[in-house]
Amino acid sequence: MGLDTSHDCWSGPYSSFNRWRTIVAQAAGITLECMEGFGGGWSEDSTPGTIKWESLPPSPLHLLLNHSDCDGHLRWEDCAAIADALEVLLPRLPECKPAGPFTPKDLALRWIKGLRAAAKAKENIEFH
Repeated sequence: MGLDTSHDCWSGPYSSFNRWRTIVAQAAGITLECMEGFGGGWSEDSTPGTIKWESLPPSPLHLLLNHSDCDGHLRWEDCAAIADALEVLLPRLPECKPAGPFTPKDLALRWIKGLRAAAKAKENIEFH
């Protein structure tokens, strides 16, 4: 069981998605664990991050970074801008394979391709 999205953006474990998303956030200068809704682990006595997304300069990338990892969608109207933001980060993404057969850069390229396909087709990226 894991996360699947439409447009072949992602198919894999939730934990891998969260690791990748953390790496992307770092490349964008964001410590994901410090952001509201993240950090502190999953136990009831954990304190989530306290920095509000609204306090950061706006970026389409936030739509992906602060998205549920198990349901919902990214609007097709936002997909091209998210793809553009990921493309800017490509040179800063590691090309090593932390776990599994793909590098963070490989996975970003997969997202970019899927986001662009969704935008062109005017279809949302669905998470399930």
